[in-house]
Amino acid sequence: MRVTRFFCLLIVIAGTKVHAETTLQSTENTVTQAAFKEILPKAANDVPFWFMTVDVTAVSAVRDTAVAEYAMLDGATPFGPVYNEVTSDQLTAAPRISIGGTVKNGWGFQTTYWDFSQSTHRGFNGLPPGGLTGAGLEIFGESASSRAYTFDVEATRQFTTMATLFTGTLGARYALLEHTDNSMAVGIANTASVLGPDIYTMSSQAKTGFHGTGLTYSLSGIYPTTNWLSLYGGGRLSNLFGSNEASANTHIVGTGETGRTTANAAADSSSADHLFIFEGQVGLMWHHNLKSRNSKIFARAGFEYQYWNSPDDPAQALSSGALIPNSSALHVVEAVDLETHFVGFSLGAGYAW
Repeated sequence: MRVTRFFCLLIVIAGTKVHAETTLQSTENTVTQAAFKEILPKAANDVPFWFMTVDVTAVSAVRDTAVAEYAMLDGATPFGPVYNEVTSDQLTAAPRISIGGTVKNGWGFQTTYWDFSQSTHRGFNGLPPGGLTGAGLEIFGESASSRAYTFDVEATRQFTTMATLFTGTLGARYALLEHTDNSMAVGIANTASVLGPDIYTMSSQAKTGFHGTGLTYSLSGIYPTTNWLSLYGGGRLSNLFGSNEASANTHIVGTGETGRTTANAAADSSSADHLFIFEGQVGLMWHHNLKSRNSKIFARAGFEYQYWNSPDDPAQALSSGALIPNSSALHVVEAVDLETHFVGFSLGAGYAW
């Protein structure tokens, strides 16, 4: 009799636990579905909807700059070497625009354009620079700029699992990445000459770039925390094939009591190669249901990181000039690789109908 009562008690407890778990799961599903109705402009996947999103990504391009080296010899006295110092890692706004839609059973399309352009300048105050009052060598102007953009056309697929709305994409991407570094220096030598000193003006430019087309694919997710606020995150990979190019140019002009000297050098390289891109985002998204046309508005803010890299394509140029027998100058510049980290945040808003 006691054994029978014990088993009956176990059955009651198990039944109560199953009922509680079922009720909790049902409550969670109800909350999740209500949240999804706030995210999606249409409750049924078979009903087409369209969207447009405008993001402002504020990122800095963290990269190496081209190495520019300057040196001068005043008789037996050396000056330098001195090197360029400017970087192009300032936080810069870059717009991203996406337009697309879901047509049937979660399948759809989207097209996206992102554009980044940044430039930093230092110096360029004229000749001779104010800090150089006698014999010496210094850089008086330099700049570093970066340009990147992407254009994507993709098929999309939406699905829900683990209480999260996922979107997977697969398509084609065209991308461009360019870095340009310029610098100028002045050297003053032979200051004891009654006819005036020897003056050297030296300048250089180094460029690296890639442009090409290939595959891009991504997976992003939206996890509703309430009916109006969600967590979002995603990652994207792109493998592109195209042209990898590098160039380096140097120029020297020297004038003094023994005459004038000029020297120029240039180096270029180009190869068919590939570019790898990784992108990641994570943040918060707010969404709100509009009564008109069964549409939605949403806004989001989060952290963004991008990594771009392509195999090195070297280019180096060297120029030297002399005003014999008093002085001489040397200038070397070398283009650097394309490895770039874009780090920052993004703010965006959109409309779906």
